[in-house]
Amino acid sequence: MLEGLESLPSLQTLEVNKNALKDISYLSTIHLENLRMLNVSCNTISDLDGIAYTICSLKSLQSLDAYGNPIESDFRYRFKLAENSRLAELDGVSVTEAMRKELEVLENSLSLSLC
Repeated sequence: MLEGLESLPSLQTLEVNKNALKDISYLSTIHLENLRMLNVSCNTISDLDGIAYTICSLKSLQSLDAYGNPIESDFRYRFKLAENSRLAELDGVSVTEAMRKELEVLENSLSLSLC
């Protein structure tokens, strides 16, 4: 569990990969206004909607590494996380506006085909 970060409001980079974390929702409850890079890769995070909500609450976040978690097996993984318009990099890959649009089109076609 992540604790004690509320005393670090100037924190810009947080590397908590390989820590068996199940949840990072705690980050949305504290003021990490300067957090630009977050690495939560290779943990046990399984709530895709929860991590998407959390990263949207991190207003300065530009880079996220979340690969190697159970959420990665969800077909919506890239769609949900790339939705955040401030995110410039996801799992080491640049997220461009064109990529967001392509993912949205693909998500819509997958949603239709799953009915």
